[in-house]
Amino acid sequence: MEVQRSAEPDPGFLDGVRAAASRHDAVLVFDECTSGFRKNLGGLHLVHNVEPDVAVFGKTLGNGYAISAVIGRESVMQAAQNTFISSTFWTERIGPAAGLASLAAMRVEDAPARIDAIGLEIRRRWVELADSAGFPIQTLGLPALGSYLIGGLNPLAVKTFVTQEMLARGYLAGTATYASVAHSSEILDGYFDTLSPVFDTLAGIESDEALLAHLPNGTAHSGFQRLA
Repeated sequence: MEVQRSAEPDPGFLDGVRAAASRHDAVLVFDECTSGFRKNLGGLHLVHNVEPDVAVFGKTLGNGYAISAVIGRESVMQAAQNTFISSTFWTERIGPAAGLASLAAMRVEDAPARIDAIGLEIRRRWVELADSAGFPIQTLGLPALGSYLIGGLNPLAVKTFVTQEMLARGYLAGTATYASVAHSSEILDGYFDTLSPVFDTLAGIESDEALLAHLPNGTAHSGFQRLA
């Protein structure tokens, strides 16, 4: 299970899961491929003070390079001694080297705390911009992986419209952000200056039908559904 995705876990929820897993002698695995290193140095379970039996990390560990890590209690991890793993890339060292270098840079730059703060600033300015335009907005997710929904309108249509309008203005942007330490104040100011007229237009659209009229190519595809 993931520690957190769109919303924070309710108080006591993760502790309850931990207790249930222990009670039934089940292995509790936390998927930290998305949440790891986005708020703190390591897994988000450290913030919630709940220890899994196994935690899994992905490419954030290597700042985008192909690297994964599976860590856990010795009593559980020793089960790997009874398995056989073969790989064409057995001796490939770019991923592990990137992982070690990224961990060192994260410590020096205090990167997790910085992207958390940047994400909170983006969230605050989305709400401020929506209030100024005059429509309700809901923000979701970890601050460093924030997204937003606009009340009363189809989320996929809104995402498509925002992407379409921002592309026309030279920005590749949707309704979500992945915060980076490269997101300076100047970059954020330029983004929000460009997003402001897009939000103003959205404020005048009162229905999904009216929004679709602004999308000559229809809405974007969603998820992994097969195309008809």
